[in-house]
Amino acid sequence: MGLRTSRRVGSKCATALTAVASMTFALTSCALGEEVGPAQALVEHFAEALDSNDVEGASSLTSYPNAASATISQIFDGLQAKSVDYKVSQFIDLDDASGFFTLDAAWDFGENRSWSYSSQGSVRKLATGWRISW
Repeated sequence: MGLRTSRRVGSKCATALTAVASMTFALTSCALGEEVGPAQALVEHFAEALDSNDVEGASSLTSYPNAASATISQIFDGLQAKSVDYKVSQFIDLDDASGFFTLDAAWDFGENRSWSYSSQGSVRKLATGWRISW
C-alpha cells in the first residue's frame, strides 16, 4: 500500500511540475517574442526622457516641441521632485497612423511625500514620423 501511494504522489508531482514548466515556457515565449512597434517605442522613449528630466528630449518627440518644452519645464521646475518614474502601462495601436497610451507616473518628493497618477495620450504618424500629440 505504501508503494502504490508513493507512485500516485510521484505521478501527481510530476504532472504538476510539467504543467508549471509548460505554463512558464509559454508565458516566457510570449513575452520574449512580443515586438514593439515604432509608435509604442516612441512612447517608451518619451517616458524614459521624462524619467531623466530630459525636457528637450521629451518635447522633441511631440507634435509641438516648443509648447511641450515650456509645459514640461514648468512641471519639473514647479514640482522639484527628488525623482520621477514614468511607465507605459497601456499601448493600443488604433490603426496604421495612430495609437493610444496610458502613462503611470510616480513622483517622489522625499520625507514620505509622493504623488502617483495616470495620464492618457495619443500618438500619430505625421510627415516627420511618429509623434506624441501635443
